[in-house]
Amino acid sequence: MNIIDVIVYIKQVFRSRKMKKILIVIVLFGMMAVLLFGCGAPASSIAGIWYEQNGFGTVEFKGGGKCTQDAMGFKMDGNYTFDEAKGEGEITVEFWGEKSTSSFVFTDGNIVMEGATYTRTKVEQKSISDAFDEAFSEMGDALKGLENLQ
Repeated sequence: MNIIDVIVYIKQVFRSRKMKKILIVIVLFGMMAVLLFGCGAPASSIAGIWYEQNGFGTVEFKGGGKCTQDAMGFKMDGNYTFDEAKGEGEITVEFWGEKSTSSFVFTDGNIVMEGATYTRTKVEQKSISDAFDEAFSEMGDALKGLENLQ
C-alpha cells in the first residue's frame, strides 16, 4: 500500500454517511465542552460591576486580574489580586500617571475598600457637579445653623 492508496481510502471513509455523523457528533461534543468549561481560569467570585452605596463610583473586576474604577466620571484602569479563601484583595489603578493601591475585603456580600462599601445592587451614580452641589448645600445648611446660634 502506497501513499496514494492511503489518501484514496481516507477520502472514501470521509465520504461515508456514518463517518460524517461521527464527525458531527465529535464537533458538537467539542463545542459543548468549550462552552461548559470555558478556556482559562475560572471567573473570580467578585467578577462584575460593583456600585459604591452612596453613588460616588463603581469598580468593575474583569477577567485576567484587570479592573476599571470610576470615581464620579473619572475612569481609571488597573489590576487586582483577590484571595478567594481569605476574602481579601488589592486593587492598583493609574490616574494621571500616578499609581494608587488600595486594599479591600469581601464580606457579607459587599466589598469594603478605603471605608467605602460597594454592592452588586445598582446605585445611581453621582457626577462631580452633583457631589459639589451636595457639599455646598450641606455647607450652606451648616452656616445657617451657625447664624441662628448668634
